[in-house]
Amino acid sequence: MLEKRYTIIPDSPRPMESGHYADYLKDAWAKLLDGNPTERDVQHFLEQHPALIPGAFSVIGGLSGHAPFPDAVISQPELYGYQRRKPNFMWISKNSLTLNPVLIEIEAPEKKMFRKDGTPTAEFTQAKNQLLEWKVWFSKPENQMAFLRDYAIPFHRLRLEPQYVLIFGRRSEYEGNEQLTRLRSEQMGANEVLMSFDRLGFDANSDQFLSVRHKPLGYEVLHVPPTLWLGPAMFSYEVPLDGLSAAVDNNPFISGERKGFIKDRLPYWVEINRARQGIYSQADRE
Repeated sequence: MLEKRYTIIPDSPRPMESGHYADYLKDAWAKLLDGNPTERDVQHFLEQHPALIPGAFSVIGGLSGHAPFPDAVISQPELYGYQRRKPNFMWISKNSLTLNPVLIEIEAPEKKMFRKDGTPTAEFTQAKNQLLEWKVWFSKPENQMAFLRDYAIPFHRLRLEPQYVLIFGRRSEYEGNEQLTRLRSEQMGANEVLMSFDRLGFDANSDQFLSVRHKPLGYEVLHVPPTLWLGPAMFSYEVPLDGLSAAVDNNPFISGERKGFIKDRLPYWVEINRARQGIYSQADRE
């Protein structure tokens, strides 16, 4: 008879509530954007708070009900063999039929999309062309195979359909201007999505995901969210995540008591998730 083969500690120190995290990020993101940040500033902030980054559950078509692989956004991922600019971020989203790497390009928020005469700026055209270069790379079957191999993706039977996101400019540039709004809507190609920085917001469905960097031998954790729970369903995939404890230690929004508890219990939950024996409930969290 199936039974639970794990133990929950019910009186453990609690993580930050998702609603409180959302409130903090709303204010902190607005303050960052209003301070004319560089692209590097934005990259660093989003690395720390991946729940703001679109694409965990795809950006085109219906939203996926599957967690992205490997429960994390990948910062500055390599397209191996491609020597030019890396994406700023990539989610490896999936559903029951398709595998959707979502490649994300960001620019400094102060950059303008249009000149005074309504034609696209060179900066916008260059950023859009970057998506095209990644599309060309993915169009080659040998690169698709290399991508699946290099990122240790176990879903080879799924149809590979990359998606591309350009996050560019501020809403104030075109808001209330019907002509610029129409021109903006016509700029992107197939499987491409254009967003302003103002469109980014906290996604409660992403509040458990990490940010990682891909290495030749696996994934290195950069940041964990302060909302992180432990439990039998905390890992969707059997992927080694190096540096998880160090990332917990480095998060200023996690209390010292909570940090100690997480680090003590992580080895236990890593093993429970690896074995996947008996029944388990996603509601069991500590």
